[in-house]
Amino acid sequence: AARLLNGLAAEADEFVGTWLARARVCELLEQPAQAEIAYRNAGVLDPFDPAPVAALAELARIRHAPEASGLIDRARKLQELNVEVEAAITDETGRVFPARAGRIAMLLA
Repeated sequence: AARLLNGLAAEADEFVGTWLARARVCELLEQPAQAEIAYRNAGVLDPFDPAPVAALAELARIRHAPEASGLIDRARKLQELNVEVEAAITDETGRVFPARAGRIAMLLA
């Protein structure tokens, strides 16, 4: 998996999923410092995604870092925001209202 990720074109670095995959591979290879860098890169690309923040919180918790509780709180708040946004842009069947989604995207930008 690491070889495949390292062989990706440079354009792949523009996608959150690339950085999340790299981070997970680094964790499996027991390279927490590299995993942290990859999670931070994912967070830069999508600051509203709670996944990289939650992963950073877990890495911080494992090493008993003082920032762990702040990261846990931030991940929880981002998750709540995502739930609220999804509820605001969809109806009860899950259908997305493009006009609502566009307005919310403008507010979050």
